Amino acid sequence: MRKRGMRRNHRAGVSLVELMCALFVITAGIMGSMQMYMIAMDKTRAVQEAAIAVQALLNETETLRALPFKDIVAGDHVFQSDTPEVERLKDAVCRVRVTNRGEQGVALKELDVGIRWRGEHGRLIEKRIVTLIAEKGS
Repeated sequence: MRKRGMRRNHRAGVSLVELMCALFVITAGIMGSMQMYMIAMDKTRAVQEAAIAVQALLNETETLRALPFKDIVAGDHVFQSDTPEVERLKDAVCRVRVTNRGEQGVALKELDVGIRWRGEHGRLIEKRIVTLIAEKGS
């Protein structure tokens, strides 16, 4: 009779070990899911910031392309276009550098349009577009 009582306690102990292992596995799965969610949110924010920066660069490039060629002056300038979403970028600095590149009667200017901001964890991020604009023939 004593043997039966010991078996019952032994089975209860095994059930407790199984329950603890199951709880560990479930907890590890939940914690892993939460970590993946946080990483996904960080990546989503970074992609949104990059999309805002690229849109601002394209807006400025197209604004400069729409100007008469003679109004595009060589040197460093600030953005002329307006992209309201740029305010969402932390410490954003927008710049335009125009350089004359024409040779032997060819009117050509190089546009270097850039934006720099602080991303997640204070990381400095910069996006640039470099393109050429030629004077249109009359």
